[in-house]
Amino acid sequence: AEFTKDDWKGIISPTVGSLKRDNPEKVGKFGIGFSSVYHVTDCPWILSGSTLSMMDPQHIYFSKEVRRWNMKDSKNREIWASKGDQSRPWKEILNHLNLPDIFSGHSVPGTIFRFPLRAESTELSDNIYTTRKVKDNLFSSLEEDINVVLLFLKSIKTIKIECISSNGKNDVHTYIQKKSVQVQNDGMCKTTIKSLIEEKDLASFYVLKVLLEDLNQCPEYSKRFKDLELLAKKMKVIPEVSIAGYVIEEGEASIPAEYNGRVSVMLPLPSSPATVTGLPVIVNAFFALSENRRVLKWEPSDDHSEQVQWNSELLELLVPECYSAFLSKLSSLDPKNTFKFWPKRSDHHLNSKLPTNWNTCSEETIRLLLKKPCLQNLFGNLLVPDNLKETLVIFSGNGMKEEEKNLLTKVLIRFTNENVVDLSHRDSAHILDHFVSSQQQLYGYQNCVLMPNKLSALCMRNIAVVGLLSTIEKFFLLKFIGFGGGSLSGLPLLPLKSGNWDSFQNVTQPKFYLPESEDISGCVPSLFGKIISVSNDLLPLFKSWASCNQYGVAFLELYLPKVLKEAFPSTWFQNSSLCIDWRIKSDA
Repeated sequence: AEFTKDDWKGIISPTVGSLKRDNPEKVGKFGIGFSSVYHVTDCPWILSGSTLSMMDPQHIYFSKEVRRWNMKDSKNREIWASKGDQSRPWKEILNHLNLPDIFSGHSVPGTIFRFPLRAESTELSDNIYTTRKVKDNLFSSLEEDINVVLLFLKSIKTIKIECISSNGKNDVHTYIQKKSVQVQNDGMCKTTIKSLIEEKDLASFYVLKVLLEDLNQCPEYSKRFKDLELLAKKMKVIPEVSIAGYVIEEGEASIPAEYNGRVSVMLPLPSSPATVTGLPVIVNAFFALSENRRVLKWEPSDDHSEQVQWNSELLELLVPECYSAFLSKLSSLDPKNTFKFWPKRSDHHLNSKLPTNWNTCSEETIRLLLKKPCLQNLFGNLLVPDNLKETLVIFSGNGMKEEEKNLLTKVLIRFTNENVVDLSHRDSAHILDHFVSSQQQLYGYQNCVLMPNKLSALCMRNIAVVGLLSTIEKFFLLKFIGFGGGSLSGLPLLPLKSGNWDSFQNVTQPKFYLPESEDISGCVPSLFGKIISVSNDLLPLFKSWASCNQYGVAFLELYLPKVLKEAFPSTWFQNSSLCIDWRIKSDA
């Protein structure tokens, strides 16, 4: 874009404050502004529209710090016509970029900055910059974060880095373009960074931006939000936050490190231990920066400034609002990968190097998230966890083999009226930390995790479905609930020698008999409907019940006389002189 009058006023000598400090719309709000260019140059040039300007704070070439020429004025064009050595670099630049020649009275539709490199020490700096140093330092550091640099900028859509040698040879190092499309009606966008050299996408991100004014109607809107709004006006900053999550491509197991735990203030801060957030997303906001402009300003014991307060309020209020909304929207947009973007609670609490503010931000994000649709049940419906504490069932799969998880999932999906959430996959295992810890404000979800007693209650509510399960599924439920100490009373999971399944009974008198020898049970085929038939891996469980007559299970040998009397015809016992001819039937 072309410079406005305020832009020209703002970019002046390094001794004068920047006008951007009072403009919340400007990226340079918290920066040191244009003065930073004097790190590499003594006399920066600016061409915008038809105006050409040079800064000369040391008065090396001019008596004024700033000289400006409007090339629409024929007198200025005449002056520059006699300065071929000064106009030649500009003409070559304009020709290379296919832009109009301002020295012929035309106007450029935008702005170009030119920074002649410092060749010797001066009063401004003794830092000498060579072409090699620019490539190795400036260009390389920019290229390292090139996919993130464009992410949150509003006006810049394309970045091109190229070197033009003295013989006119053009070497393009980087040429990228940003394209954003809205993927949901309520603000979520997908931003793709594309290489125009290789003609391929380099990275894509889901991006959500939330402004404080968007939350005015939010039920959580409180005095703290209003105070934050007043502080933003006082500091002349925009109270907005953006969250970006890397779109995981097919075959990628995790989020690349360069897109993990980063902070951005329109441009990404250098990646270092001092800037790490511990969050699997990129957080962008108008944070207040420290004096070196490389880290956020936190609260030491002697600093209670508005800037410190601003950062703290952002992380405790606005960032959690945006982050929780981001995760909720992503739950329906990309359910397969959503859990990879949830904060990992254990990481925060075990890593004492992280500032407390990020720990608070993580926990507040989860608290808000659980009030939103964020968990899918087995049928793909989004649930609001806080509304379902009494009926929510969380399948963790802890300690289970993969085939056991699959078998239990097949059973659970038969319970169509239940709110079952599957967190048994590797990518979602860390989500359990937010539900089972009693040491945090999310206390109350422990009873939702699918333990044996929970599964027992679930089966009782769906007892008709349990009766229709396959033999393999019934045996699995029997093992899971039985060995886990859950109650089996009333469940039709008691396997009998007749091939049928009966219900466990909450009685102590013998109802079903466990044989210690198959030879004995074979003597009473007419009572196969009362004799238990289980595999060796279940025998210890049933023997423990038989030892204390639990569920009406008893050892067959101990009650053999009684069982035999029940097995044989009653007439056998009515006549004491009756002689029974008991012979084994011949195969013939």
